Amino acid sequence: LDGPGMGGCYWDPALAGACDSYHWTSSYFPGGEYGAWGVYFRCAELSYNDTMVGYFVRCVRPGS
Repeated sequence: LDGPGMGGCYWDPALAGACDSYHWTSSYFPGGEYGAWGVYFRCAELSYNDTMVGYFVRCVRPGS
């Protein structure tokens, strides 16, 4: 909770939405058939979980 954003969050303030939720990454966990990494922006936490868990996702594209 020491991030630069509002309330100590690590969420970019230019993005809409709250930072108090997990978001999936595109990286699968090595050796795990159904698991992937997630990020919790409230405290910059990385975690591994089954992809059946309901985390959020965000569409991204490279800058121009």
